[in-house]
Amino acid sequence: MFMIFEHVTIRFELSSWPRYTPLESEFYLETNFDGWNPVNPKQHMVLKEGKYQLELELPIGVLLEYKVTRGSKEREEGNAYGHRRVAHRLVVQESCSQQIEVEGWMDLPQGVMPLMPHTRVGSLESFELYSPQLEDTFSIWVYRPPSYDRSSGSYPVVYFHDGRNVFDAAHSYAGVSWAADAAAEALALEGMETLMVAVDVREEHRNQDYVPFKAVFNNYTTHADAYGDFLTQTLKPYIDSQYRTRLEPEHTAIVGASFGGLISLYLGLKHPEIYGFIGAFSPSIGVADFQIFGYLQSQPLERPQRWYLDMGTCEGSDTQMAQFPVHITKVFAYELQKRRQTVQLEVGEGHWHDEQAWQARFPKALRFFLNTQNT
Repeated sequence: MFMIFEHVTIRFELSSWPRYTPLESEFYLETNFDGWNPVNPKQHMVLKEGKYQLELELPIGVLLEYKVTRGSKEREEGNAYGHRRVAHRLVVQESCSQQIEVEGWMDLPQGVMPLMPHTRVGSLESFELYSPQLEDTFSIWVYRPPSYDRSSGSYPVVYFHDGRNVFDAAHSYAGVSWAADAAAEALALEGMETLMVAVDVREEHRNQDYVPFKAVFNNYTTHADAYGDFLTQTLKPYIDSQYRTRLEPEHTAIVGASFGGLISLYLGLKHPEIYGFIGAFSPSIGVADFQIFGYLQSQPLERPQRWYLDMGTCEGSDTQMAQFPVHITKVFAYELQKRRQTVQLEVGEGHWHDEQAWQARFPKALRFFLNTQNT
């Protein structure tokens, strides 16, 4: 039996590009629909009426992400500062035209682009910390709440994975951060304050560190237990010795997104004596044949914990496929609730799998963590 998908025509027009773009440039459209091929001859943009144009026929329901390239990944469209940018997005529903304004290129002009402005707010400091478990050094950022220097009190703590994306857009992967510091500053005005600790990612080992089960994503090798030991045996004791922290698990949160959401679930299940709050944003629950479900069933869950889980409705290749991660996240939340755990589940309508979505949903998760803190 063959499935017939109705197609529509999307016309892409490159309406503007930086003045320093080489005159001999050839432009291509790379998309998630073709595996991000930067030089697909079928997606070569042709100059017509003063604009580079391309028409693609796509099935209705495709969740399309796209960027312009000049023929290679190194010469991909960036933001105005020459940094990586978030892809353009389109939910394909009907024939239409898309105007593309290229603000900058990842490779041009070399060495003369203005620095991307910082977006951090509040008191933020950083340091390097060696992990004997992984024999590597991590960059750590610590946010201190507004009252920290004028009080003698202790504060709850949130630990983040993918630390460079947490506070400052200038350091983030695609020029957008979670703006966790801004969210914390806003809640501080209501008397809810927290320390936050962001642990930088080891880019070349991210999949091994964050995926706790052997899978194709981590080349069937995992460092998740060693990474978890670094957090619990090295980082947390250091933070507790250097800052005024509340030590009880109900005042300690672990938070991450995607693979970072998966490792947060895993470590929350493994260490309920340490992490009383788990924030799993768009968690990669399906990785390694859903083994996190089996791990959940193997854990006693004798301690009460609070769990925040969420998923966007545009996290997939098309609108039909995107329903599944929402469904499986709901199932995981239900399994936690059956085990008498406190769960808050959020579905981000129209949200994609990126920092913009996690930034939008984080304030609600942070409020959930802080609003029920025992004083």
